[in-house]
Amino acid sequence: MIKLIALDLDGTLLTSRQLISEDTAACLKEAAERGVYIVPATGRSPVEVKDYEYLFKYFPYRVYLSGALVTDEREGRAIASFPIAGTHAAAICSAAAAEDTMVQVMTDTGSLIGKGDFDRLSHFRMDMYEELYRREAKGYAELSECLAANEGKVLKVNIYHADREARERTRRRLMESGLELKDSLYASLECSAAGVDKAAGLSVLCGRLGISAEETGAVGDSGNDIDMLRFAGVSAAMGNASEEVKAAAGFVTESNDREGAADAVKRMLGMAEAAAAR
Repeated sequence: MIKLIALDLDGTLLTSRQLISEDTAACLKEAAERGVYIVPATGRSPVEVKDYEYLFKYFPYRVYLSGALVTDEREGRAIASFPIAGTHAAAICSAAAAEDTMVQVMTDTGSLIGKGDFDRLSHFRMDMYEELYRREAKGYAELSECLAANEGKVLKVNIYHADREARERTRRRLMESGLELKDSLYASLECSAAGVDKAAGLSVLCGRLGISAEETGAVGDSGNDIDMLRFAGVSAAMGNASEEVKAAAGFVTESNDREGAADAVKRMLGMAEAAAAR
């Protein structure tokens, strides 16, 4: 029996307009009322999900920053956090400087972006997040200074590129760094502490709740969801996911603009059959 379902946000739970549909929200609330833990599992920081708190307030556990932060919202504290060691700062700075990049430094309290990059979001295909970033992110002058000032607090670094070829070059430069590297969005490369990903965060939470991997479900669409999909006993890739992500999942659902997340949850819990029987 599935006791917990983890869902990615961007490209999964959220539509292309960054909204949660009424039908999807109703489906998740019904699942939570049944006693199933619904767990948002996102690359975002806590302050970047404020717009969805009207629904997330029903979900006491969260996996943030691609597994680097796991929280218990009822107790208002972190269950686990996994910062990037300060010794990685030089490698991150060097790799980012070698390409045309925008670097987002993320902590448990928010995110920081280069001051000049707020006006370059569209260049990195990130213009859909402009309102969010201008509202929640702080600007830094120099990446090296930002990393040094936040040593011990940095949980994830996103390196955004204008194209995927540039992302691959950055990946090659960081391959020997010891960082965990995951693809996200169009051409973002996520950098986390070694061994940290959504599956690791989900594993910590499952251990806390006494739930086995076989009793979990997971739904995602991006490269940073693959480990989570492989960890879960039942997993679904969104219809808008890449072929690599689809290959990692147990089944493929509809796209994020066609209630794919709700469809996956219903299939995992047998909700569609129960509704038809009533």
